[in-house]
Amino acid sequence: MARRIGFPLRRLWRVRIPHAGRVTGAVALALLAALLIHSAMRMDATGAPAKERGLAVSYHVGPMELTAADGVWRPAAAPEWRMAEGDELHLGFRAEPVWLRVEVANDAARPFDGVLVYKFPYIDRILFHGYDEVGAPVIRQRGDSAPLDRSLPASHFPAFPVDVAAGGTAVYYLQVTTTSVVLAPLKLYSEKGFERMVLRDHLLFGALFGAVLAVCMYVFTVFLTVRDKAYLDFIPFSLAYAGYVAVASGMGQIWFWPGGWEYANPLFFVLQGLLFASGVRFFQRYLGTPERHPRVDTIMRLLVAVGLLTSLAPVLPAPVGAALIAFVAGPGAIFVFGLAIYLSFRGSDRARVVAFGWGFSQLTAVFLYLRVLDLAPYHPINHYLTAIGCAVATLYFAIALALGLRRQQKQLLLAEELNDTRNSFMAGMSHELRTPLNAIMGFSEMISKEMLGPVSPPTYRDYATDIHDSSRNMLKLVDDVLGIARIESGKFRLETETLDAGELLAETAADFADAAAQAGAQVEVAAPDGDLVIEADRGALRQVLHNLLSNAVKFSPEGGVVSARAQGDGTGVTIGIADQGPGIAEADRERVLQPFEVVRSDAHTAKSGAGLGLPLSRMLVELHGGALTIRSAPDAGTTVTVWLLRRVDSGG
Repeated sequence: MARRIGFPLRRLWRVRIPHAGRVTGAVALALLAALLIHSAMRMDATGAPAKERGLAVSYHVGPMELTAADGVWRPAAAPEWRMAEGDELHLGFRAEPVWLRVEVANDAARPFDGVLVYKFPYIDRILFHGYDEVGAPVIRQRGDSAPLDRSLPASHFPAFPVDVAAGGTAVYYLQVTTTSVVLAPLKLYSEKGFERMVLRDHLLFGALFGAVLAVCMYVFTVFLTVRDKAYLDFIPFSLAYAGYVAVASGMGQIWFWPGGWEYANPLFFVLQGLLFASGVRFFQRYLGTPERHPRVDTIMRLLVAVGLLTSLAPVLPAPVGAALIAFVAGPGAIFVFGLAIYLSFRGSDRARVVAFGWGFSQLTAVFLYLRVLDLAPYHPINHYLTAIGCAVATLYFAIALALGLRRQQKQLLLAEELNDTRNSFMAGMSHELRTPLNAIMGFSEMISKEMLGPVSPPTYRDYATDIHDSSRNMLKLVDDVLGIARIESGKFRLETETLDAGELLAETAADFADAAAQAGAQVEVAAPDGDLVIEADRGALRQVLHNLLSNAVKFSPEGGVVSARAQGDGTGVTIGIADQGPGIAEADRERVLQPFEVVRSDAHTAKSGAGLGLPLSRMLVELHGGALTIRSAPDAGTTVTVWLLRRVDSGG
């Protein structure tokens, strides 16, 4: 049975908040949602002149000339006008210009001074044939490809002043030229209503962009803490999304380049490509596809490349740019959603987050495209769909990242608690084991040395010797476990003194002369006299050298040579211990430095221990402020290098 896809909305609700806080939050969110919906529904309350002002719109497709010989705009020839339904017009994609005839009737007893708003920002150029302050015919222009006309009302939509005498009628003509769809939702506002609409939009979009910026700053501070690049990739995705909304809504032109309307169209396509590329890149890091889903990661890399190429659409050949834009806006976005759904079925919780956030943002785009294709009726909320998608997706992903961080923090605290429990158990166990081991070692030594008289048969004496040696090895293991537990719990303290590292190396190596001879190997020591004086904990450093020499002798082949060399410079001392054993594969070098990690290979199986010597040695060296490194290769021996400072903080 397919795994049911669930989205983490319930998880967001499960954040530990008091019951009263939950109720208050739910009521506040409900009121906020109702307010936003009401604002969207009433956004054009002052712009419904079809009923209140008698707005009549007719259109003509094709060339036409206007004249104003008598001070009134009139067509030079009588064109064929077609009436639009209400105050909205949808003519699809048109290569030729479209003429709109707007007739405004004022039945009131006083003059009407208002603003005619063309509430669709994707227009290259609109030529408005109207009248100036003294009633003289004038042509004004507005649009993406038109320079700023400061005599027009400041708005993110093309807007033009209209003046109608009391009880009179005025006729205005608009010539629309665009490479986009001809969608003309014309609205008529009073001057105050227009100012309220513009101010409201500035506040709404300003709040949106401010929230996105605040979220990005928060996520960046989180990244500085966790160093997870998914948090860093979220920032360009959010900024590209906000930039895309700014251009799509017309706010970017108002705020950032009021004198350069010609930037809007190319920048829209650039940001559309960057939004797609940065979004897919963020999903890559967030889902961990390079490590967990290599095949999906390859597809995502290709999608990122397509998005970046789409951002170059303004400078690419027109057919190529159009194809890329169409892919990113349609099949590409759907394909990313499909990948998220696929990974959700594979059990990825983060994929469900991506599916919901990306799906909602694309759902708002779908409604916009349905309106553009005349498959859905016009509604004032259409102008705010991209902003709604940006707000919801950005906040949703930010909350998901925050909850992910909280979950990681809980897991870290739990791991620390488990580690402390383990260390306490190991320390207690080690202390408990030492007492019986000391008794076993003592009695076995008495038997092997026949302190209480001859042992018969002699085989028992040999058994006692084996018991003593095994107990000593076990005691060494217990001491290593206790040492690691003390270091990890922060209870280990260095007792430093001035010593000669070369002399200590020679003394420790001498202890292995017999063991090396029994193994058919030999130990060679090379260290200059008097030049290797350091401050270190003698017992800890001796334990490090003992562990390294023990491993080197253990894995040396018959006839092999263990080389122990030391040299110094102005800042520290370097000790290298090399053997001619089977070596360690590159993939296993980091593992052998972790406690209880044992490399299992044919050459190591017979001689491997509990895997504590190297990890303990590394910890002790790092407590001294030094470093332990391994250089090895299969069948080429192993060299362990220890570097120690001349002086070390005795506080550990």
